Amino acid sequence: MVDWRLFMTDTITEECRMRIAAVKELDRTHPAMVHTVTIPFFPQATCGSDDYALAEQCDIFGNSVGSEPLSAAITLSAAPDKMVINSEIHAVGGSTYARPKLNNLEDMKRHLFLPLSLGIKGFVFWQYRPERLGLESPAWGLTDLEGNMTPWLEAAIRINNALQANSSVILNAARPNAKVAVLNSQRAQLFDFCVDQKSMMYIKSVKGAHAMLRAGGYAVDIVGDRQVTEEYLKQYQVIYDPFPYYKDARTCQILKDWVAAGGTLIAESCFGGYSDDDGLHTMAQPGFDFSQVFQAKEAQVTTASSFQNAYDKEWATENSDGNLLNIDFSGKIYKGYYFYQSMAPQGAEVLAAFRDGSPAAVCGQYGQGQAIWIGSLLAYAYEAAGCKENAQLCAQLISSHSSVRPEIDTLEADTLCSALTAPEGQLLVADNLSEGDTVTIQAYGTRLAGQKIVNILTGQEISVQETQGVQTA
Repeated sequence: MVDWRLFMTDTITEECRMRIAAVKELDRTHPAMVHTVTIPFFPQATCGSDDYALAEQCDIFGNSVGSEPLSAAITLSAAPDKMVINSEIHAVGGSTYARPKLNNLEDMKRHLFLPLSLGIKGFVFWQYRPERLGLESPAWGLTDLEGNMTPWLEAAIRINNALQANSSVILNAARPNAKVAVLNSQRAQLFDFCVDQKSMMYIKSVKGAHAMLRAGGYAVDIVGDRQVTEEYLKQYQVIYDPFPYYKDARTCQILKDWVAAGGTLIAESCFGGYSDDDGLHTMAQPGFDFSQVFQAKEAQVTTASSFQNAYDKEWATENSDGNLLNIDFSGKIYKGYYFYQSMAPQGAEVLAAFRDGSPAAVCGQYGQGQAIWIGSLLAYAYEAAGCKENAQLCAQLISSHSSVRPEIDTLEADTLCSALTAPEGQLLVADNLSEGDTVTIQAYGTRLAGQKIVNILTGQEISVQETQGVQTA
């Protein structure tokens, strides 16, 4: 199944190359653009679309549903040296029976400013007037059906005018300098599809890992299989490996060498349990001799939903807490999901314990680097079960096991800030998901460019205060 889906992916990638070649034969002046619909919306297993492979073919890369932070991050990561735009913003989506949300200014700001803060350079709304044909009618328009003004079109105009007035900063700004990456394996996606076509456990783990780290204030790249090379990984100091069940020897050797050279790896449960090289389950966990890296082996493993009887109506039964498992990190409880994989340390430092006292997370020293192994799925718990406290845990693990710090931080819970810096100035985007009205920004490694911050929509000015090298606004 994995080989078949990879063949389908290669076929679609080749078709993309042929189409662009046909365009270039007729027009060598204008850039060719391709856009995709990223996970979690259009999985590779059912669509055959590998963003990282397709991005190599075009001049400009784009995405659909780009106002979703993960989609924007994947598209930007897949095309690190190219202009990326949101070529199909789904701000007013719906269907014949499911009418669009009545978007206000705050909704439209989120659709545009979130991807902008990650490095997206342009936006196309789908579409100007609503559709009248098929399931998507009468939705997806900025105007109403007759072409009249709507509150969300008024908001889009207002935001557009503000962005155009600052276009030189936006277009010339460098992307956030990410020192943290999340692995997004196309082969692991396909393996997960083979095991359970409906769960999307791997894809939701990737989404949760990105959201967790982003909530901690970090700039985060999403690295695909094609990018896992010794040279490419040198730019990162921390790599988060969500639900790493499906691995291959080449990738594992590169990760080993990267840790040995000083990197910090944070990996979840079932590391290397299945091998892409021979199509078989590995004999011991962690697989691919990663016990040397984690300095620990698996002691016991089970799942929160345990297999009972194949002839019963339900094959599995959940424990009293559902699929969530308590993990105690230094007296504070965080949540893992589904997998219980206790460790037998072989020189590793024990970082956490399950409810029964057995090691739930360890940290091994390997060469100049460190490797943290967690015996459950933190990222999935964050994404699918709302365990938002796991973001604090990830931030603590990164701060205590690496030198990476957020360049710009916020003081209030459920808020974050991103900065785009260009020779012409600096654009700050504050994301406020809290119940409060203010976001307090603190800048450390990157100094705020100027003595004041100006709201580009209202003109309101805020002074920047500096105390002992820390700037606050």
